[in-house]
Amino acid sequence: MIKITFNRSRCIGCYYCNEVAPYRWDIDEDDGRSVLLDGDDNNGNEIYTAITADDEQLDNEEAAMQCPTGIIRVEEI
Repeated sequence: MIKITFNRSRCIGCYYCNEVAPYRWDIDEDDGRSVLLDGDDNNGNEIYTAITADDEQLDNEEAAMQCPTGIIRVEEI
């Protein structure tokens, strides 16, 4: 399993994450920022987390590397 963490408040809407892993990322048409699909924001601070299967690791690590603001983290759990 992996955990993806995403700080949505700092997203600039470059869409790299959506291009690399469209099954995990979407674009909010209202504000143009990315959405971590199935992500939870338990603290209301726009830092979302999603627990996913290992087969998503490489794509989401690529999304994290491509993100110009560095707001995506992927870690094994």
